[in-house]
Amino acid sequence: MTAPSVAIVALNWNGREHLADCLASLAAQTYSGPFQVVLADNGSTDGSVDLVRERFPSVRIVRSKRNLGFAGGNNLAARQVEADVVAFVNNDTRAEPAWLEELVAVLTQAPELAAVGGKIVNWDGSRLDFVGGGATLTGLGLQFDHGEARSPHDHERDILFACGGSMAIWRKVFLEVGGFDEDYFAFYEDVDLGWRLWLAGYRVRYAPRSVVHHRHHGTSSRIAPERLAVLYERNALFTIFKNYDDRHLQAIWPAALLLTAEKATLLIDPDRRAFALGPSADGPGPAAAPQLVKSKDMSKVQASLRQRGLAGTARAALRAAGRRIQPRLARLRRSAARGIGGNSSTIGAPAVAVSRLLALEEVGRRMPELLAKRRAVQAMRKRSDEDILPLFGMPLEPGFPAAGFVEYHRTLVRALGLDTLVKEARAQSPLPHA
Repeated sequence: MTAPSVAIVALNWNGREHLADCLASLAAQTYSGPFQVVLADNGSTDGSVDLVRERFPSVRIVRSKRNLGFAGGNNLAARQVEADVVAFVNNDTRAEPAWLEELVAVLTQAPELAAVGGKIVNWDGSRLDFVGGGATLTGLGLQFDHGEARSPHDHERDILFACGGSMAIWRKVFLEVGGFDEDYFAFYEDVDLGWRLWLAGYRVRYAPRSVVHHRHHGTSSRIAPERLAVLYERNALFTIFKNYDDRHLQAIWPAALLLTAEKATLLIDPDRRAFALGPSADGPGPAAAPQLVKSKDMSKVQASLRQRGLAGTARAALRAAGRRIQPRLARLRRSAARGIGGNSSTIGAPAVAVSRLLALEEVGRRMPELLAKRRAVQAMRKRSDEDILPLFGMPLEPGFPAAGFVEYHRTLVRALGLDTLVKEARAQSPLPHA
């Protein structure tokens, strides 16, 4: 077949110091088909665009006035190019000469292949960054054997997702499934895209001979950890809410929310004894429930029953109760606000703990949009969750190193039957095309 045309999109945000190595390596690709290098600039203010215009005049520049994030910046470029294939690469990478050639060679193997991810290594090639991607049940993206010198996973096979820092995808399919979700801004949008591709009936594959060298987190290292943590936690929740079927979401969603809250709790590490209240604790017992009808009013009720009947008495009682309860409700709300607000004492919380709570809040705020996206994703479903779960690799991995989290995670997995879901999927659908 004729070699497809390719647009290589290098996303950039104030990465001037990385661009010379990156763009020079892309210009030196051995790919025999037509290709063009595109700089997708996300509102840089460091002279990146001027450098490219001066030193790499053949590079096409697609420029946004503001930072659209990884998802938005790449989508903008993909919509504007006209190539058959779009290849995405980070600006802080150096591609080996056969990088693109090897990506396309795997992508064109079968008609159902939609996307291919290449191998990513560190700058000197001594350590692995990406040799295939999976996920936990709660949506955390996994890069197998990250940081290792070698990996048993480093062979051509089907994978859940291709890392957005080195991947190729048919442009028509990319646009068909909605591209990267721009609400993510950055992180896990490639996990979400890969999952959606599998749901839509396509495949994603790993190309081990396609290699780029990466200055790890050359861009994200300039962003505060607490801001990154919001994106990681929020986007993982976005991903599972949209992509699971009803049965799996019903089982996994409560665990994902509880685990996110537990991360915040463990990072704060409060003195739990200070909050304990039980049968042996000192203090008042539960307050008596308020009475809306006092015993001395029973004669009035009996008289009303004789005059108005049951229905009329009920309506009168409700009107009277409403008049009485409004001031009482106002007092209760004020009291509850004081209790919830904790006006008597405070404890410190690390910023990264607050990040988890803000992520949960953001999921709630975005629920109307998430529900609409979920309907759209499920409408294109051609594969079952049982078919896709084996691609996760390590679905029951806790993914958080704090002391006590593993046991908490294990408790939820067993109580909610998540281990059973994984066993069922492995039994019903062995990993396809491994």
